[in-house]
Amino acid sequence: MAERFATEWIVKRIGRTRLFHGLAHTQSVVHSCVELAKLELFSVEESEALVVAAWFHDTGYLIGSQGHEHESVRIATSFVKAQGSTDEFLQVVRDLILSTRMPTAPNGLLQQILCDADMNHLGSADYPQREALLRLELEIAEGIVMSDHEWLKKNIGFFEKHRYYTEHARQKWNEQKQINLARLRRCSGL
Repeated sequence: MAERFATEWIVKRIGRTRLFHGLAHTQSVVHSCVELAKLELFSVEESEALVVAAWFHDTGYLIGSQGHEHESVRIATSFVKAQGSTDEFLQVVRDLILSTRMPTAPNGLLQQILCDADMNHLGSADYPQREALLRLELEIAEGIVMSDHEWLKKNIGFFEKHRYYTEHARQKWNEQKQINLARLRRCSGL
């Protein structure tokens, strides 16, 4: 149910201006959450909360990037309450979504997994394509235009500050992340 609701929401309401934070990104985050969570011993309810949070974590981009996590929580709350879930389940989903706020400071393994999954693109072989989509999204949706040098400098700084929280994410993505960072440095001349 969460998948269908979030998919329709993203496709119909977030629109074409969210070239990066659209359905493909959300699906990738959900897939990564499921993959990373398989390696842990979570209860069924914890696993469900993680997947629901992953589906809803960027639905708030409807209002823009600033504060979108709170809007995502509002949208997820409405959905979860309509499903008759417990207050405890709802609180876990809310906390998971809010843990993706930048800079991230996840509390516990579930939040670490969602934060790692949300940044899976940093360690993906198709990072250059995803980076281009993010840059275009910022220009179209937010009016943020940067020179190539500014863009590369900002991305390098982000890479250097970022770290994956879980051992599984580090094993899965760190090697490619370092390759992607090296490419950014070469392009920038740094």
